[in-house]
Amino acid sequence: NKQYKKALNEFLEAGTFPKNLETNELSTGPTVAKIAYHQGLAYKAIGNKEMAHEAFRRCIESAKDDRGWSRRAGYVDESKYFVAMSHKELGNEKGYAESIQQMQDYIDEQKESAGTVVDIYSKFGEDGSNNTIIARNSYLQGLIAIAQGDKQAAKEYFETSLKLNPSSIWTKYFLGTCK
Repeated sequence: NKQYKKALNEFLEAGTFPKNLETNELSTGPTVAKIAYHQGLAYKAIGNKEMAHEAFRRCIESAKDDRGWSRRAGYVDESKYFVAMSHKELGNEKGYAESIQQMQDYIDEQKESAGTVVDIYSKFGEDGSNNTIIARNSYLQGLIAIAQGDKQAAKEYFETSLKLNPSSIWTKYFLGTCK
């Protein structure tokens, strides 16, 4: 609604950790990447380029471990989208393209191994049901389409994802951006 300062305050608040939980702040993970990216967009909207760039860099760093690798080897989540878009905001087309390609490679790998046991933990339901996996991959494919400017394809992917997982708030959010 173009209430950029209010949005910034909300995203800054989202980046804090409740003191009563007696633990350290989160520094990695998909939520951290998502929040940092949106903080960057809010800073950009109010004209604070320096803080926007800092937030975008924090988003990118949140998805790396000490060696600079993806924080969970072999696993891609929505944080890759926010990392890709942060690279784009910083003018790093190579980082953007690599992140998008990692997402696509992950989805393609998931399609190839559909119906097979991926690892020993799959039997415990870590990967979710087949429908959950398809919904997640459709969501990720929709994010790729959004990043590439193809709102029609993104809309179709998000609709597929929501049919299989109707409670996905972020899928609903991104579907709403496809108008």
